[in-house]
Amino acid sequence: MNLIDSAYLGKTKLWKLFLFGYAIPLLLSTVINGWYRESGENLPEWAVLLFGTTIFLYNVWICISLWRCSSNTASESLTAIAKFVSIFIGLNLLLGIETIFQNVSYH
Repeated sequence: MNLIDSAYLGKTKLWKLFLFGYAIPLLLSTVINGWYRESGENLPEWAVLLFGTTIFLYNVWICISLWRCSSNTASESLTAIAKFVSIFIGLNLLLGIETIFQNVSYH
């Protein structure tokens, strides 16, 4: 079973999910976003829509996976922190969905 499946089912250790499912993808997306912004070029709408949809689905997955894997640690405080982060990501996703797709025009 791969990381995506096992994390979604709540069978992954919390540290492993945080490192490989959250920290590394966040770092990569930040670097890609920085390169894009420095280039000053506009991406085609289909690329923005594809990237936005990917980010949206990733956030849904990480939110659910963090909640389900939060008890896979020895520390109760880390369980509480993981659940807080999961709620924060979920609320941020709901409140910021318009921002994800801000460069797509619907005409």
